[in-house]
Amino acid sequence: MLRSAVGRAVSGATFITVNSQAKLPEVRQRGMIWLVNRVLDGDFGSDDGMAVVIAAASPAPSGEGPTVMLISNYADAQDKAVAAGAVRGFGKHALYAETTVAAIREAIAAAAS
Repeated sequence: MLRSAVGRAVSGATFITVNSQAKLPEVRQRGMIWLVNRVLDGDFGSDDGMAVVIAAASPAPSGEGPTVMLISNYADAQDKAVAAGAVRGFGKHALYAETTVAAIREAIAAAAS
């Protein structure tokens, strides 16, 4: 579903799925957008996506890192993610809304700058 929503905003987007904490450093680079679920599955040591958002949204040692968006329907979770340095994300209930397309495009612009 996320691929479809992003595909509406960005034709030809490339997706990399990461299912473990160990793989995150391999994809931590400027110009990327991380879509992080509020509740994780996989091998992250926790199911709390906010921990990944906080770690990813903080500057990397090189000073560069990905643009991070939280996938959550909860406004308080979005607020916490933004306070941690992420851009405002969207919830799965709004995957096909025009506001989601706009948010993804804004994140791409942020990642490119």
